[in-house]
Amino acid sequence: MSSTDVSIGLVTSCGDYLTAEPSKNHVSLVTTSLGPKQIWDVKFKSTEGLQVLVELHAFNGMTLQPDINGSMKCGPSNELSLFLLEYQSNGSWVFKSLRLGTYLVSNVDKVFCSQKDATNPQQWIPHLSMHPQIALYHLQSKSYVRMHYTQGQAIAEASAPFSEECIFLFHFDHGKYHLQTSDLSYLTTEGQLLSKPSKQTAFVLHLKAGYMMTLSAGEKGILFPHSRSGLLSAGMCPSGMEAVFIIKRPKPWITLKTCSNKYVTINYGVEVYARSENITELSLFQYESNLNRDCVRLRTITGQLLVQRRPANILANGNDSEKTTYFTLEWNKGKVRLQAANKLYLTMKPIGQMIATAEQPGPNEEFILRLMNRPFLILRGKCGYIATDFHSAQLRCSQSKYEIILLTLCKGGFCHFQGK
Repeated sequence: MSSTDVSIGLVTSCGDYLTAEPSKNHVSLVTTSLGPKQIWDVKFKSTEGLQVLVELHAFNGMTLQPDINGSMKCGPSNELSLFLLEYQSNGSWVFKSLRLGTYLVSNVDKVFCSQKDATNPQQWIPHLSMHPQIALYHLQSKSYVRMHYTQGQAIAEASAPFSEECIFLFHFDHGKYHLQTSDLSYLTTEGQLLSKPSKQTAFVLHLKAGYMMTLSAGEKGILFPHSRSGLLSAGMCPSGMEAVFIIKRPKPWITLKTCSNKYVTINYGVEVYARSENITELSLFQYESNLNRDCVRLRTITGQLLVQRRPANILANGNDSEKTTYFTLEWNKGKVRLQAANKLYLTMKPIGQMIATAEQPGPNEEFILRLMNRPFLILRGKCGYIATDFHSAQLRCSQSKYEIILLTLCKGGFCHFQGK
């Protein structure tokens, strides 16, 4: 997908989803939940001014398009696939066929593109199909929103989403969105916390290309960070960009702890040591994995990568183009080992400095890896969420609704999965 594309479901005011049927490329409204057939990749062809030109791609790669009579189907991309997207003040979207000049509407379980009257076109509510665990990046201040639980406040101040306080659940319910924090509270329009969702925690999502968005609280205004403090609450925003956030799927951030209970930490700018007893921002690494290989890269808070330099030094000044920034990761009974590009394992000098010189891994080459920005897990595969079946306690991998799995740490690097 392009960086401007978004992946969504399109919902009517009755809660029905625009659905691409695998049989004969039909299009219908036949379900009240978001599944693979209800996900549309919105590809933005033009975003200049008020004229927003898009294509809607279904799960099978075909595009939504009308025929000359206004009946809807999915087919290969052509000039009939282009729609003008009109943003509405209530956050919903309206689609107008560029070729036919008619609007996309529904009637019971049928979908048409035959309405020419522009006075009351059908509105479609965008339901994000991305994983609900998100981070909020404030575009103007170039910072992430972080919770301060002692004060019960959300502040746009973090340089990266490296802690659990930067992680939110973006919960869709009856056309509105609720922001659930890492301690499972809900953020209100006044910037406070409640234990349960309510009208006070309901926001209207105004979604644009590239997952840029604002959150409206009706008459209370728009959610944005106020003044120099960055404190989030709803109000009358003095500038359009001040209320703009980008919804991001945060990568995992981790710590590495040695058998002597010391954390791997950046020292003296680029040198890497394991001699800190406390976690700091310099002990946090963004964990970047390759699904096709057992290789990982560890990115520092400054954006640089851990890298193996000659002869065996481990430094924190690598860049994306260097192959020696990749490490082979091996799991061993709850712990991990890291093998550098020279085929030797990471170990420590007596002073704690990290080097890649061990031919055979032992206790000094093993680390306890801990996820720092995942207070709980939500597991999703190709067919849906992994959750308990409605009629039994069995876990299934094709559920339309997610379940929160709490992580309980125990000795030796292991953790328990606990249902909420």
